[in-house]
Formats: sequence, structure tokens, C-alpha cells
Amino acid sequence: MEKVRLLFFVTLLFFTQLLFGQISNPSIFTEPLDPDVPGGTDDQVRDLVFNVLHGGGGEFDTASIKYRGNAAAFGKFWRGGPAGIGVDSGLILSTGPINDAQGNNQTGSATHKFNDYHGPPSGDSSIWAMYRAWFAQFDSEIYIPYDTLGDAAVLEFWYKPYSNEIKLTYVFASDEYPSSKFGTDKPDIDLTGYSGLSSQMFDLMGVFITNHPNFDTNNLAKIYPPDAPPPGDPPQWVSVYEINENKNASLFRKNPTDEEVNLGTEFDGMTKLYGPTGSMIIRKQVTPCLRQKVKIAIADFYFNAPEQYPEHNGYSINSGAFLLGGSFTQKPNITSLPIY
Repeated sequence: MEKVRLLFFVTLLFFTQLLFGQISNPSIFTEPLDPDVPGGTDDQVRDLVFNVLHGGGGEFDTASIKYRGNAAAFGKFWRGGPAGIGVDSGLILSTGPINDAQGNNQTGSATHKFNDYHGPPSGDSSIWAMYRAWFAQFDSEIYIPYDTLGDAAVLEFWYKPYSNEIKLTYVFASDEYPSSKFGTDKPDIDLTGYSGLSSQMFDLMGVFITNHPNFDTNNLAKIYPPDAPPPGDPPQWVSVYEINENKNASLFRKNPTDEEVNLGTEFDGMTKLYGPTGSMIIRKQVTPCLRQKVKIAIADFYFNAPEQYPEHNGYSINSGAFLLGGSFTQKPNITSLPIY
């Protein structure tokens, strides 16, 4: 009898969702760093890199594994497959608390500020260089102060690959995408249509892999079209500006989807489709056994014009980067066997 009642309840729930035109996927689960654990968060970060991100394709320099940012903005996630985000489990960095990424999309935008304006903001030199390069295309004389970045979450380490490739699978997600179908007290934010210096700026993420400690400015988290962009064009870094419903739409998954499925995360949209998993994949060609510095970073931005320093909505809107667990796997080198 209990089984019959359970079947009836599940069937009723299914048809209720159909009646109201939307099906909700189960939520992802997240677990941030715990700053109250004896010894702080350093051991937790190393444990996450070793046991979640590492797929067995090389060696990590243990002492080099560092995280910079708020403890609530970095940790692990799981159940991403049923949630429909494209990667099942791994690590997440965010410009807000990673726990805010849980649940279904119910608000216009999830907001949080770890660093209040005029306080000591957290930034990152590589993301700062990206913002300077972006604004320079509109005004080569513009100065972008470092302290216009905030809420940065940065993971970095030295890694020695055994093969000639480092592979990282990720999903970029954000509440800076529009979600106007939700009639809540929180304003809807849409930063996909950047129009120049007077417009609010969007968050940026970056993945940097280099064998030189001071040259981590080439962001590999970008769109790779069939043809290279014309000389002088700005790089197509992964962001809400470059991937949305109107631009590179084949790489975009909105939440809820066109099929009225509410994905299991609060983010309004995310990237998809470079591989069968529906996610972005970086394949960095390297020299086997030559150490590489890896940095993965994401940050907010709240400056938008010279001598104009109000706090903007974009500074508090959450974005995140989901990193697939086991991404750092070994790709065997195919060589001819010696003949004796």
C-alpha cells in the first residue's frame, strides 16, 4: 500500500509540474571551506585539489597550492549531473558564497559583497590585466585602478604533467544573465549587452597555465572559433558578454531552459557545449614533466568611468566557475616502441 501511495504522489507531482509549465531539477550540493577547522583552510584547500581536482595525470607541488579569497567562496560541489549544469562534481569558485548557487532559480539575481566599496577589496593581478586590456579598446588612456576589483576567488598551484597536455573541463555560470520571468523584489540584472565606458561592467574569470611564474596573463578561458579573430580585435574571453542568448548562443544554457526546466542552481545562465558533457574544455599543450603554474580566478568589478565611483549592482551580482573533478588527467604520449 505504501508503494502505491508513493507512486501516486510522484505521479501527482509530475503532472502538477506539467500543468504549471515547469519542471525543477534537483539542486546541486555545495560545501565551502570551513575557517573554524583547527589549522585554518590551507589543509582543506590542498585536500580538495588532491582528492577532487586531480585525475592522476601529474604531480602537484604541495607547498604551492594556495587559495586567495573568502572561505565561503570556494569549495566542492556534487550532484551537478541531475541538476543539469553540465558537470557532475568538482570544485567551485564564486564571487559570492558558493552556497548561494544551490537551489532552483527563484530570484532575479543572487547578490553578495565580501568587500564593501571603500574597504580593502580583494583582486587579482591577472584579472586586473584583462580588465585593463578590455577598457583600452575604448580609451587607450584610461586608467583602471587595481582596487576596482573585488570579491576575487583565486586558486593557484604548480603542477608537473606526465604527458604533453593539461586538460581542464569547466562551466561558467552567472546571475548577471537576465531572468525577467521572476517577479520578485530583487531587481533583474542583465549585463550581457555591454555598450561602452558608461555601461556597467561584467565579471571575468580566467584560467592561466604557464611555465613562467610572472607571465600569467594569457587567459585560456575563451571561445575558440573556427577562424581566428581579426588582428586587434579583443579576445573572446568567456563571460556573459561573449556567451548569451544573442551572441554565441549555441554555447549558452539559460535557466530555466527553453523547455521550461528549472535547473538545479540559482544562476540565471551558464556555458555549455564544447564536448559531449555539455561543458567548456581547455587543452593546454605542454612539455611533459616541465612544471607549469596554474591559476584559476574569478572577480567582480565596480568601476565604470573615469572620476565616477558609485557602487553598482554588478559589483554584488554572483558569478561562478564549476571545475570538473578529475580534470587533471593524463593523456598518454603515443610513441614508437624501440625494436631490439
